[in-house]
Amino acid sequence: PCINDGPFYEWGPRGQPAKLPSIDSAIPFGPTTQVADASGYGWGGSCYQLAPDRERLILLGQWFGLFTAAQACWHPRKQELYAQKEVARHRRRLLGPVPARCWTDHANAVRDASAPEADSQTVRWVTYIESDGSSLLNIDGRAMRLPTIVVRPGKPNKAASGFASGIIREPLNGVDMACPVTPESRMAIM
Repeated sequence: PCINDGPFYEWGPRGQPAKLPSIDSAIPFGPTTQVADASGYGWGGSCYQLAPDRERLILLGQWFGLFTAAQACWHPRKQELYAQKEVARHRRRLLGPVPARCWTDHANAVRDASAPEADSQTVRWVTYIESDGSSLLNIDGRAMRLPTIVVRPGKPNKAASGFASGIIREPLNGVDMACPVTPESRMAIM
């Protein structure tokens, strides 16, 4: 389920409006970053580059997908690695074998990937992620807010960010939804 192989968005400094450059805006062999995350419902991620002026990010692609019932029961570490693998697969389809720094907020996914007792599926997925020279890195989830994944199927959960899904999901189901935050509130969503 690839959502955005284009158009490609470029954000200016300090929240200026987005431009829509072509894939030609990508810097050949420039440093590429991949960020992926997973929840009990699905996975999502993006790939971007820092522009040459070092003031803008060039978003090259965004992708997401829902987990099957069986995948939803996986351990969160396995879901995180699956998200990284899927985003890497879409990134390669878009850019070819360009190495990226692949960031996850699940420290055990990085630690377990290099453990001698790692299961064969973990080894295969990490080998795939790193086969083009990419590196799997951990970012402290408390230090960086990754986007909230919307729309989550099913009934609302008790997560503080659950209202974001409800704002979209409930009206589609014919249910009124009161927004609990002010219009000035900002929140990264995917």
